[in-house]
Amino acid sequence: MKVISIITITLNNKLGLYKTIKSLSCINRNFFDYFEHIIVDGLSSDNTTEYIESYLKSPTLKTKYISEVDDGIYSAMNKGVELCNGQVCFFLNSGDLLGSKFDPAVILSKIENGYNTFNLAGFAFNVNLISKGSSYLVRSRHVRKWRLRMPAVHQGIVYNVAYLMKYRYDESLLICGDFKSVVTALNNGFFFKVVDADLALLNLGGISTQRPLLLLKESIMVIFKSSNKTFYKFTSCFFVIVNVFLFQIRYRILSMFL
Repeated sequence: MKVISIITITLNNKLGLYKTIKSLSCINRNFFDYFEHIIVDGLSSDNTTEYIESYLKSPTLKTKYISEVDDGIYSAMNKGVELCNGQVCFFLNSGDLLGSKFDPAVILSKIENGYNTFNLAGFAFNVNLISKGSSYLVRSRHVRKWRLRMPAVHQGIVYNVAYLMKYRYDESLLICGDFKSVVTALNNGFFFKVVDADLALLNLGGISTQRPLLLLKESIMVIFKSSNKTFYKFTSCFFVIVNVFLFQIRYRILSMFL
């Protein structure tokens, strides 16, 4: 059975980290040997480090921890990947949760059955977005070169660690390093296996929602720098623009009613 590394990036968010760690208790003790937790702290100036050091005295899972200055979110994520002992990993950052529908037996089984597939970059799982006590399911989906997009919300992607070690996150990007990772996979003949199972629970919103123009700028730049055919670049950009616009509308509606 493969080991899953859960990577948590945090900076001055003690409460969010507490909630993330607390959610790990949904993993049944019988499956503890198949998970590890990696915490990458950006040298927080609040009480985060004290909390982590206290938690490490009796952690829920086998846990690794570093606290040092980084060069941004993707720098921290690359550090987390380097610390992985697992064959696969996913990111559950401060404030992100393993939801009540998270079933370690199902997740492990899906990964075990598909891991040895040729040119597998990772698995795409469903993610629930929450706001005001209600949730909205974002399903994983197939990705094609003519429509470059995320196969799932980033926290729903369980990566092959070997893939991320070879194709590291682009630390020059602010919010689209995860999208570039997906584009790089497709351009190099890799793919993501779509799985209809729930993985993470996230708060509605985030930097991609708050900065749509930056999201558009970086997404379009990533697409045009890819090795895709010119026609596919234009079709992908068209869908990115439409999707960002529609997501902004949907986000505002969901914020009102969820």
